[in-house]
Amino acid sequence: MNRYPLWKNILIGLILLWGLIYTLPNFYGEVPAVQVSSAKATLKLDAAEMTGRVADTLREAGIEHTGIFSDAGSVRARFATTDTQLRAKDVIER
Repeated sequence: MNRYPLWKNILIGLILLWGLIYTLPNFYGEVPAVQVSSAKATLKLDAAEMTGRVADTLREAGIEHTGIFSDAGSVRARFATTDTQLRAKDVIER
């Protein structure tokens, strides 16, 4: 039934798998976000405090976010549009 050697079939399968892995990032769109972290690598930030400060700052400026997340040493705020992201960046930098 299959007239091609096994190694050619495996090679084609590996190439197809590589192509699928290579194109995976294209399926996920970009999300506008602002990341807040310490300027010094040795200075540790309290994630809960920074998350609260960022949320309060955005609320006072009237900027809506789609989520605020904290991870190792930084806080990230996501936004619906790029314009909102740029406004939030300006507000947070002050």
